[in-house]
Formats: sequence, structure tokens, C-alpha cells
Amino acid sequence: FVSTSTVIFDMHHSPENSLILNYHDACIYDSDLQLIESRTEWLNDSCINFQLVRLYHQKRNKLRERMDDEEIRPVIFVDPSVVSYMMHQCDEEDLIDLGNSWRSELLEQNSSCKEAAVFLPVNDNNAAGTDAFRIPGGGN
Repeated sequence: FVSTSTVIFDMHHSPENSLILNYHDACIYDSDLQLIESRTEWLNDSCINFQLVRLYHQKRNKLRERMDDEEIRPVIFVDPSVVSYMMHQCDEEDLIDLGNSWRSELLEQNSSCKEAAVFLPVNDNNAAGTDAFRIPGGGN
């Protein structure tokens, strides 16, 4: 675990939003940690992506331990920023390309499995107010 992540704690200098953790390029900053520790705030895309990356690597480690087990279902956890990109920037051809790349990744994880899972984080932008579709993020 330690070799695949970078933990940064600067006890002397604490800018308002300094990097705390970089785990497989999923970064947690001071502001993200404040959201995680809060009982009332919504999580942002960085917090959600961090958890998805963590779950993906846990799943991948289990796959490596049991490579001969054909019952392990391949899985993809999609970054919230990719979902936003899909919703706001992709045309049909782009979505087909994404689907094909996901299919290849799933087959690479376990080509003999007939089922797979793709997790896409979604939010209720309507709950965020009238500017919800102009301002990304929603209520997660």
C-alpha cells in the first residue's frame, strides 16, 4: 500500500488547500478531507474518485491472488469527471469508443467471465438548483 501511494503532511506550512494524499493519481487535498470529516457536506468528485480508485485496486489485488478463479467478475469504476465529460462533451461516436475501451479492459481482467460490472457515479443535478446544468457537480 505505501509503495503505491504518496502521503504528504507538512506540519509547518499549511496552505489553504495543500495535497494530503496521492493514491494512484487520485488526490485528496485539505478541502476534500474537510468534506470527508464533515457530517453535513456533500462529497465532491475528488472524494468519490478516491474511493473508486481504492476499490478498483483492492479488486485488482484480489484478482491477482486468485487468477485461476473464473468466478471473479471484472469491474470498472468510472471517474466522476469522465461521467461529466460523457454527459456534456461526448457525441455518439465518442460514447461508442468509450464503451469499446471498457469492453477491452473488462476482457483483459477476465476473458472467460460472462458478466461484468461498470460503476458510474451519478448525482441529481436537479436538486442543486436552477443553475445545475451550467455548474458541474450537482448533489452527488
